[in-house]
Amino acid sequence: MVKKTLFREMFIYNIMIVILAMSLTAIVLYTQLGAYFKSSIYKTLDSRAEQVSKMSGYLIDAGGGMEYARGLSEVMSLIGNDEGQGFIITDVRGNIVVGVGFSERQLKKSNVAMEAILDSVGGETVAREGDLGGALDKKFLYVTTPLRTRRGIEGAVIVCSTVPYIQNMQLGVMKMFFFAVVFVIMLTLLVAAWFSQRIAKPVKEMTLVARKIASGDFTQRVSRDAEGELGLLAASFNQMTVALGEMDEVQSSFISDVSHELRTPMTIISGFVEGVLDGTIPEEEHKKYLEIVLSEIKRLNRLVNDLLEMSRLNSGKIEYKMVPFDITESVRKAIVAFEQSISEKKIDMEVDFENDAMSVVGNSDSVYRVITNLMDNAVKFTPEGGRIAIKIKTLSGKTKVSIENSGNGLSEKELNHIWDRFYQTDKSRSSAKRGAGLGLYIVKNIMKAHDNEIYAESEEGSWTRFTFELDSVKNK
Repeated sequence: MVKKTLFREMFIYNIMIVILAMSLTAIVLYTQLGAYFKSSIYKTLDSRAEQVSKMSGYLIDAGGGMEYARGLSEVMSLIGNDEGQGFIITDVRGNIVVGVGFSERQLKKSNVAMEAILDSVGGETVAREGDLGGALDKKFLYVTTPLRTRRGIEGAVIVCSTVPYIQNMQLGVMKMFFFAVVFVIMLTLLVAAWFSQRIAKPVKEMTLVARKIASGDFTQRVSRDAEGELGLLAASFNQMTVALGEMDEVQSSFISDVSHELRTPMTIISGFVEGVLDGTIPEEEHKKYLEIVLSEIKRLNRLVNDLLEMSRLNSGKIEYKMVPFDITESVRKAIVAFEQSISEKKIDMEVDFENDAMSVVGNSDSVYRVITNLMDNAVKFTPEGGRIAIKIKTLSGKTKVSIENSGNGLSEKELNHIWDRFYQTDKSRSSAKRGAGLGLYIVKNIMKAHDNEIYAESEEGSWTRFTFELDSVKNK
């Protein structure tokens, strides 16, 4: 079985289109040529019939009897010796008086049917196709015209095409057309082969590259030799390959990071539980280590919840219901939630609200999560006795919420990566400051779903500030 290829199919389709087009052209040309040649022959026959009629009438007026017949026959032989034409003269009853250009086989009867000459005997010239009522052996094109003398109409002159003249002319033209078609098809074969190869080559290359990409090799690229749509397709294909490579790296990194984040607390939990069970850890210290286990379990729970939230955000399945709510109330609730941690670290809280109540449009639950995530980071990275400042103000139809904390701050490099999944600014920080590195990633996507911005600023060794904005509700 011959393997189908794009080149082969395009090549065959091109040839089929050319052959079909040429065949239709041949049919139309043959038909139109027949109509044209028939019209042309009728004009020629009409002109010749007029000549014969005038000459015959002159001879009849000048003589008579057998000499008249013989003279007319000789004159008609001279006039009508053109290939493909024959002449018949009849009396008013249809009897053939003279016939020139016909063999005995062709001229089957000595008279023609009256319906063939009736119009001409009546004084009209008529063009028809037929066998003169059986007088001829087959159908011919013929023109009948009145035979006029001084005495009036004495018969009819019939000029016929005695051979399939039209078919001969048609076939002659069609032969030339056939040779032209053969030349065109041969030329088309070359052009179609070149054109098909030109299109099939980049597609074939893309197929090979796609197979390698499917096997995991994302370093492959398609050459961009083609122009137009194929060139754009090649460029888009390469962009897709780059994106797939990046996604593969992200996926690998994601699996590695998740595995690491899950392994650490599970190792701690497993070790402490085993220590309690086998008696390695004294009974009086069980509570202490069980509290650590509980803390790690809560950490695992937060990680799982963050992973689920991240998955929902990435899938685009979350449709937030946007309604007006008081942003100052959400911030107050978050401060209360962290009140114990703030007190333990003796953090100085500074709150500056432009108004006691400030309405914004958004999803209150998801915005509250943004605030608590930012507050959690602020509390964790603010040194004991440090400062956290929260400000809310309205500017150009936007309500801006900023949460600033004192501390080590972030470097420019860290600012460029803090929104990445699993990114942690301090890889060596204590367990108290550990997290999965998903908080800011989720915060960024929540704000993206609100069609609003969040950004970070920092002065290394001094402070860090996160600011997000929401659409303000105009007071009526």
